[in-house]
Amino acid sequence: MIRRPPRSTLSSSSAASDVYKRQVEQHVKLPASETPYIIIPSTYDMGEHGNFTLRIYSDQKVELGPVVGDPDWSAQTLRGEWNLDTAGGNRSHHTWRRNDQYQLWITEPTTILPVLSQSDHDVQYLACFGYYILKAEYKHQRSLQVKPSHLCHTSRFEPSYEVTTKKVLDPLPDGLPYLIVPCTQEPGELAEFELTVHADKPIRVTKAGDEMDWGRLKWADRVCGACAGGAPHQPRWRANKQIMIRVHDDTTLRLYLQQEYDESLPGHLAKIGLVVAKQTAGEHPGAEGAEGEQPDGRSVPYRNLVLLDSTNSCATSTFSSDMEIRLKVSLEASPDPYVIIPYSALIPVSYTHL
Repeated sequence: MIRRPPRSTLSSSSAASDVYKRQVEQHVKLPASETPYIIIPSTYDMGEHGNFTLRIYSDQKVELGPVVGDPDWSAQTLRGEWNLDTAGGNRSHHTWRRNDQYQLWITEPTTILPVLSQSDHDVQYLACFGYYILKAEYKHQRSLQVKPSHLCHTSRFEPSYEVTTKKVLDPLPDGLPYLIVPCTQEPGELAEFELTVHADKPIRVTKAGDEMDWGRLKWADRVCGACAGGAPHQPRWRANKQIMIRVHDDTTLRLYLQQEYDESLPGHLAKIGLVVAKQTAGEHPGAEGAEGEQPDGRSVPYRNLVLLDSTNSCATSTFSSDMEIRLKVSLEASPDPYVIIPYSALIPVSYTHL
C-alpha cells in the first residue's frame, strides 16, 4: 500500500491533501502528432510502492500502450563522489582540476544524453552542481585547463536532484575522447553522485584513473620588498626569487601561477608572469647556489641567473593581472637544471606555483 501522512495533514487547507488524494485528474488538449505522447504516472516521493489504474477519456480515437524503449539506445552508469580531494568546484576556481574526469569514446556521430544525479541520502542538503563536456587534449592524460575551443557544453548549475541535457557529438581527430567533468559550484561541497550517459550509438565511458594524472610539484611563496624585481625588462629583475627544477627526460611542463587576493590591498591584483630559462653551473660567481658536478668530480655551484637572452630563455608567459597565469613549455633532458622565475609588478603578492 501507498504510505500516507498522518491524519492531521489530510485537511482541505493542507498542501498534503492535494498530494495524497486517491484520484488525480488532468485535462489536456493535444494537437495531432506523428510521434506519440508519453504519460508518466509517479508518486510524489521516491521509494513509495503501490498499484494504480490509468483511465483516459477522449473525444477522438487514441491508442494506449506501454513504452518498450528503443533497442538502438544504450546507457552506461558510473558512480562517484565529491570528497575532500575531488570537490574542486566549477572552472572559475583553479582547484577545478581536482574534479574527477570521465572519458567518453565514440566512433561516429552520436546523440548523447548525460544525466548527472546526486544521492538522496541527505535530503536536508543538495549541492549546487552541474557538469562540463570538453574535447580532450590527450588520450591517456587528464585535461588541466578548459580552452574556449575545447568547451562543448556547460550544463546548468543548481541544487537539484538531477541535471541533464542532450548533445550531438562528432568523433574527434586522432581518436581522442570527450571528457565529462561533474563538479559542484563551489569547492569543498561534498556529495555522492551518479553519472548515466544515454546514447543512440555504441559508446564507452571510463573514469580517468590515477595512472592518467600528471606528476605534480607545488611551490608557495610571497613576492615583496627586495625580491619584487618586476618583469625581465625591468633593471631589478635579477632580484626575483628563482626556483630550480631538474629534468632527467624530455618533458612537457604545464605551469600555473596563481596569486592570492591580498586583503591588505583591496581591489588590487598584481601583474604576474613566468619565465623558464636554462641554468648552467658556475653562473653568477660569488652568489650562493646549489651545486653541479664537473667531469673531474669537482663540485661547481649553480648560481642565480644574471642574463636572459635567446641562448638560455626557454619560454615566457603573458604578463597580466589575472588570478592565474598559464605556461606550457617542452624541456629537453639536461644534466644542468632549469630555472623558473615568477615575477610581478611592485605590488606585494602571494603566489602558488604549480
